Amino acid sequence: MIGNDLRNKGFRVLLEALAALRSLPVDLLIVGREDPAPFREMALNQALGDRVRFLPRRKDVEFYYAAADAYAGPSLEDAYSLPPAEAIACGLPVIVSATCGVSEIITHGSDGLVLADPTDSTTLADMIRRLYSDTEFRTRLGKRAAETAQQYTWERNAHDLASIFNAILRRKGSPAVHSLEQAL
Repeated sequence: MIGNDLRNKGFRVLLEALAALRSLPVDLLIVGREDPAPFREMALNQALGDRVRFLPRRKDVEFYYAAADAYAGPSLEDAYSLPPAEAIACGLPVIVSATCGVSEIITHGSDGLVLADPTDSTTLADMIRRLYSDTEFRTRLGKRAAETAQQYTWERNAHDLASIFNAILRRKGSPAVHSLEQAL
């Protein structure tokens, strides 16, 4: 997990899922600028202190993606979380919650996994267990994730936004529609 505001990013549900996976050698790496002390205490309370590592933020954050086998970001709410998008661009299989905007570009089971309820640690544990135990599935998700990420370029984003604005201006009967269409 990469980011700040760990409570909102789903840290508690990740801990609960990790606690349910005690038999698997799965560790949780947390990267961010937030003071880890209260979260380290939460991990210790679940007897997971040695399986949760808080790492310093780096400018070359792809270093952490390269070290990971998967990315989990079960945010309680997030308009569009950049770390899961970066993770799919790095070819990592991801688990995100349906309340995270990036879930809109992920097809569950094809290029990532989408957790319907961000507080459901049982389903999250099942997803992590599947990624851990099914190497072929994990590899396929990562490959398709990278392919999905390649579709979302700055040019596509600009075109999609211009189309949205164009539709709004048309509904309003604005004369600016013609100049916006020319810009495309």
